Amino acid sequence: MAILPIILFFAIVAVDQLTKIIVAAADIQFEIIGGLLSLEYTQNSGAAFGLFGSQSWGIALFSLISIGAIAVCFIVLTKTNSKLLSCGVMVLAAGTAGNLIDRLCTLLYQMIGDKYYGLDGFAGGVRDFLNIQFFANINIADIAITAGVVIICLYLLFLGPDPVFNLKKKKVEAPVEGEVEAQESDTQE
Repeated sequence: MAILPIILFFAIVAVDQLTKIIVAAADIQFEIIGGLLSLEYTQNSGAAFGLFGSQSWGIALFSLISIGAIAVCFIVLTKTNSKLLSCGVMVLAAGTAGNLIDRLCTLLYQMIGDKYYGLDGFAGGVRDFLNIQFFANINIADIAITAGVVIICLYLLFLGPDPVFNLKKKKVEAPVEGEVEAQESDTQE
């Protein structure tokens, strides 16, 4: 198994968690691209894009699916020789793990409160800080999930061993003269 996908996994999880900590601690809000993208710390108590709201059964189900997805990603990683597919799978797994950390800490906060563990930053769920106007608030983990899915889809559609859309043109070789005559005599018999 290649080391690059593993390094990529831990780097993305670390950057995701660090950016969430920094933005939450700084408590700042400003526009990055006027009217389109802004830095605004929020907490998402639902699943992806706020689905399930604050329904604990939905979040528990989503977390179990996330754990299963990470396990599948590691299994796929051990079975492939493609560096691109390995990286795509690990980017997806890292994004899933980044948001799963927030969900598990939120669950822990709901169970024990903030008495000893400094979990008050997890009172509301997954920590988001990039506000894309007219879409959603996202974080580095969400970007990684999306990028991982795109990489995997591109690989499967265009680059894999049996792609849906084969970009490589098959060479059509002209038959050699002797073969043409042999084919013609076979059809005449």
